[in-house]
Amino acid sequence: MFINILGGVKLLKMLFMIIQGLFALALLIPSIAVGVRRMHDIGKGGGWILVNMIPLIGSIWFILLAIKDSEPGPNRFDK
Repeated sequence: MFINILGGVKLLKMLFMIIQGLFALALLIPSIAVGVRRMHDIGKGGGWILVNMIPLIGSIWFILLAIKDSEPGPNRFDK
């Protein structure tokens, strides 16, 4: 978005790309942690977040898993 506005200013383009990359990396680990925690809440293993790697259907499947109600009481992941 910002890169197109800047036009031919290569240094600013590079700076925005670096900032965008760092931002994406900073959000990667917390996003994975939230997904694993949600899968544990419904009684599935954390590896179920890898279902997202299946094109199109995987994302839909993961969303359906994520909106499921949590298991009542303790589950196998509670210590």
